[in-house]
Amino acid sequence: MLPIFIILAHSLFSQCEVKNTIFKKGESLSYNVYYKLGFVWVKAATVKFEVLNDKTTDSFHFQGFGKTLNSYKWLYNVSDKYQSFADTLSLKPLFFSKEKHENSYTSNVNYKFNNKKNTIHVKSNNSKGRSLNKEVKNTNCARDILTTMYYARNLEFNYKKNQKLYFQVIHDGQISKLEAVFEGFETAKFDGKKIDCYKFSSVLPNGSMFGSNGEIIVWVSNDKNKIPVKVKADIIIGTVVVELQEVKNLCYPYFQ
Repeated sequence: MLPIFIILAHSLFSQCEVKNTIFKKGESLSYNVYYKLGFVWVKAATVKFEVLNDKTTDSFHFQGFGKTLNSYKWLYNVSDKYQSFADTLSLKPLFFSKEKHENSYTSNVNYKFNNKKNTIHVKSNNSKGRSLNKEVKNTNCARDILTTMYYARNLEFNYKKNQKLYFQVIHDGQISKLEAVFEGFETAKFDGKKIDCYKFSSVLPNGSMFGSNGEIIVWVSNDKNKIPVKVKADIIIGTVVVELQEVKNLCYPYFQ
């Protein structure tokens, strides 16, 4: 479910560096994941994103977790952890890791970014016996999926309805260009209130968290924080809805 939040990167690939004015260390965003079981929507999983207040490094340290609740592990058992480090001045990625457990499938991925040489060292393995250990030429703008989420929140949102947006992300050891569409403005609920949001649609690659591999829709708050408030996504077992549950340590008062 993590990659469903990263579709907002700008179409201008020349804007590879941005100055962070949106989030700060200590920020935490928590979500509930609902799955439609028969005619009833049930809370089946949780997702959490954190900007760790790591005093041992000058870089930003991002973490993302997604896990199925114990009572629904029989349906689709997920426990995924994403972690990345990014330069505090440019938000360029430095290192990324992913630990993925979905039912009996497991995989581990590491990306080490050399921004001076514009290369990415890829190292990965999974329970199906596939492994990678190679160097990929970077475009100078490609990011891992977790860093992209925070990078995208710092871009200026001045899109026109039906405008197509593009971004570059390294996924499965390859750099891909993905497309999203700005659908206009729409409200989404948080804490019993209707929140004015930007609405985007996109299609995710195979292998995303919770098996996402179809169309997604993301509602992002129309305020200074630009927080993903709601997501609707197609996954292997059907459709899920992800809703913001809790926010902590934001840079600005939220939704004002």
